[in-house]
Amino acid sequence: KRTIIMNFNNVVLLLLVFNGKASGFTATSSSLIWNKKSSISLKTYNNKKRSISLYAVPPEANGKTVTPHKKLRLNVNEKARTVTSVCTSGTLCTVSIQEGIVGAPFGSYVDYVLDDEGNPVVLMNEMSMHTMNIRENNNNDNGNNNNMVTLFTQLAAGNTGQDVSRCSLTGKIDKIDPSQAEDIDAIRMRYSIVHAYADQVMDSPKFDFYRLIPSKIYFVGGFGVLAKWVDLQD
Repeated sequence: KRTIIMNFNNVVLLLLVFNGKASGFTATSSSLIWNKKSSISLKTYNNKKRSISLYAVPPEANGKTVTPHKKLRLNVNEKARTVTSVCTSGTLCTVSIQEGIVGAPFGSYVDYVLDDEGNPVVLMNEMSMHTMNIRENNNNDNGNNNNMVTLFTQLAAGNTGQDVSRCSLTGKIDKIDPSQAEDIDAIRMRYSIVHAYADQVMDSPKFDFYRLIPSKIYFVGGFGVLAKWVDLQD
């Protein structure tokens, strides 16, 4: 195992490599002490504990401290990636199966992390309404796209209202089989780091991870500014 640490505008990106499998998560610089050694204990899907030693260091190149260029501009695809990476929660829109509102959009607040391919992964209770919508619509796929969902996520708004960047990721979502998914340990690790409460429920038989594979991504830069569909490959 090894740890690669990068700093960009006071955000630390930690890239952990286990047995050749890459996994990443974000943490603020306040959670680490510069030039001090820290340790994190993780529990994998097989209930094996792993300990990671981390060093937080200022970003340097050729012996000199690197300061990001203040005029750095991101293209639309990079902005979309930034929104989905920085955000850790959003609104999951499913198609309702509830009597009286069958077929209506149903929004639920959910937390998520990204897998190695950038696909959102959500930990859901089997009794949650959005989970029941997904399960029923997936079981009754008749070609009308009722089994499609949208995850809407946006940067913290503060007092700016709609003037923030946001993304809508639309596609199919399926339950992850932990016995078949090679990245299940990485997903569990990321979720427990980003969402501390997950350790209390992820081993419960009532909770499962679901992976959203986007087929369309729509980015909005803010109020009255650029909005466009984003290329999936980017």
